[in-house]
Amino acid sequence: GTGTTDALVGAYYREALGRLNASWFVQANLQLPLDTYHEFKPGNQVLIDIGGRWDATDKLGLMLQLNAHYKARDSGAEAEPEDSGSRTLSISPGFTYAVTPTVQVYAFVQLPVYQRVNGVQLVADRSYAVGVSAQF
Repeated sequence: GTGTTDALVGAYYREALGRLNASWFVQANLQLPLDTYHEFKPGNQVLIDIGGRWDATDKLGLMLQLNAHYKARDSGAEAEPEDSGSRTLSISPGFTYAVTPTVQVYAFVQLPVYQRVNGVQLVADRSYAVGVSAQF
């Protein structure tokens, strides 16, 4: 991590589309570094996701998301503001599978459709997320 203490604020809304066996959602997250560490302060970040899910079967859900990510430039004496900060818009198809009523596995691929970075930065042409979620 960056060594800073950050404030995290988020909101989530989901609505079922009954006749279609589907739902849609929107989520927004804000990450605000509250201090500096060794004269470095990471830039604020805003993430917004909107997507839909269609229940193909009782166990299989097909999903599609649009993800927007904005990161402001870093600041401080040890930062490189000219080589930090970015804007990305990605499309993310994926699926979930219910192994049991309380355990699901999921997988997504995130494909950037627009990407703008400041200066020289390494960026991925795609990324993958695979995981397990459980309810207790």
